[in-house]
Amino acid sequence: MFYQAAFPEVEFLLTPVSGYNISKDNWYLTEYGVKRVLGELKRCGDQINYDDINNYINA
Repeated sequence: MFYQAAFPEVEFLLTPVSGYNISKDNWYLTEYGVKRVLGELKRCGDQINYDDINNYINA
């Protein structure tokens, strides 16, 4: 979100990569896979806060 504000012309292309024996097709099938994916998602959310979002929206 912050990178996009600074460099709006940049387009990100994401490619899923299998690692830790987890892929886009099986991550939800094991407790380990679910914890690993949700842990990554949580870390993404931990990088921003309410004020950051408000500043981005109102910029």
